[in-house]
Amino acid sequence: MRKKQTVIVRKSAAGSRTAAEAIARRHADRIYTSRETPAGYRFRQRPPSCFTSGSLRTFCIPDGKVCIVYGTLRKGAEKKKACR
Repeated sequence: MRKKQTVIVRKSAAGSRTAAEAIARRHADRIYTSRETPAGYRFRQRPPSCFTSGSLRTFCIPDGKVCIVYGTLRKGAEKKKACR
């Protein structure tokens, strides 16, 4: 089953972390943690350890301001609270 791992909001779409979080919430199931990168803000949905190695893929919404990283959950990962 594929699930969201991270929502990325480019800095060109949001001038602050607060503005980026408002944009990310439109696409996020929840926000587990966040951090700023040189190009944008990353809002993690689930830890990388919840996913099968090599399964993560990035899909950018056509406007190019928001990208979603998704992947296949490891077997049994949904039993962990952080992976749900």
